[in-house]
Amino acid sequence: MGEYAGLGPGSIVYTHGQWLPYTQGWPRTYGDVILEDYAWVPAKVFLSPGVKVGTKSIVGSGAVVTRDIPPHCFAAGVPAKVIQPMDKIMNHVDQDELFKRTVEIAEDLPDFFGFSVLSKHLREGLRVIQFERREFWRKHTWHLAVSKPEYIHDLAEYAVDPKKLILFSTGPIPEGFDEHLFVWFDLKNLKCGDVSDSFAFEIWNFLRRTWCVTCDVTDNS
Repeated sequence: MGEYAGLGPGSIVYTHGQWLPYTQGWPRTYGDVILEDYAWVPAKVFLSPGVKVGTKSIVGSGAVVTRDIPPHCFAAGVPAKVIQPMDKIMNHVDQDELFKRTVEIAEDLPDFFGFSVLSKHLREGLRVIQFERREFWRKHTWHLAVSKPEYIHDLAEYAVDPKKLILFSTGPIPEGFDEHLFVWFDLKNLKCGDVSDSFAFEIWNFLRRTWCVTCDVTDNS
């Protein structure tokens, strides 16, 4: 299985196919089953010996894969065959669309954890959500900001404590800025800062499990 490859529940993977005597002419097939990077095999898919699902391809649920699935396509059926290329399924995500989607994720975070939202601010390229998080018997105020890289320094206008700031950026974090934050996530390049703090890890896991956005940790200092 490659990076970010997925195999759904109830799927069956056979690396061998043999039952009756080979010496009497019955077939015998052995071979590795390979899911390349970002290949997605959902629930109840049958994978035959020796098949490969190509990079960034998706196999429809219930399919029977008897031959290789090329990269960048959607395949389904019994036996599975290519239905259409992935560029017909995926939406084009430019900087504005990525910002919109990241705001959607940020709006979901307080609701997911049950935090109380105190205020919201929206301006061009920047969304700031203030929420209250209970830690044992005390309550603490946090800020969650969504920003395009060119607007990150504008966060200073909100008098936000960097140690209580969670940053979702739509691009690389300006050099030096990341050193002062509680945690940051670059959702374009799927990178993030140190998540050794338990709350930071909860946010990392929220992105991964709820939105399938898995960020690689690049800062463990």
